[in-house]
Amino acid sequence: YAKAAEWFAKGRAVLLPWHEKKLLVGQFMNAIAVMDRNIAVCGKAEQSLADLDFILKQPAAEVPGLLDIRLQFFTKKYDCVQLVATAEAYSQLAAKDATQTYNAACAWSLACGLAIDLKLREKCCTKALALLQQAKDSGKSFASLAAMGAHMKQDNDMNPLRSREEFQKFVRQLESPVEQLG
Repeated sequence: YAKAAEWFAKGRAVLLPWHEKKLLVGQFMNAIAVMDRNIAVCGKAEQSLADLDFILKQPAAEVPGLLDIRLQFFTKKYDCVQLVATAEAYSQLAAKDATQTYNAACAWSLACGLAIDLKLREKCCTKALALLQQAKDSGKSFASLAAMGAHMKQDNDMNPLRSREEFQKFVRQLESPVEQLG
């Protein structure tokens, strides 16, 4: 994370003269803010892995990135306990910010994939599917239902749900023109 922060700082330094002269346009207009946020997240990554409460006390713009770091780390470590705790935190975030609902569903899906206990696995899958429905209903995660369906078909975070009939049915509904009209 220290090396990533270095690279973001170098990228920021390259963009700063352009930013000061107001020459950054389009997708680059907020590049300095994005670089600053990425530098801050990298600097807090290690503590975020050790302390979930630390993440929840950070500025709202940094919380998703820090939760993502935990998600990736504990998925690779096969630590279901920490992954479930991270998914719970993502659910709390989604309750305040509907744009994070799909990401919370991804967290629960990953936890589902690591859960050995059948009851816990079912709980995680059920939560993931419920959050996907919320993401669909809110309309704040994707430009269209078809875009959501297409994304879900390619999103590796959804792999633990793919074999479930309710997941397959949900994706088919997203792709259905009749569903999109309703």
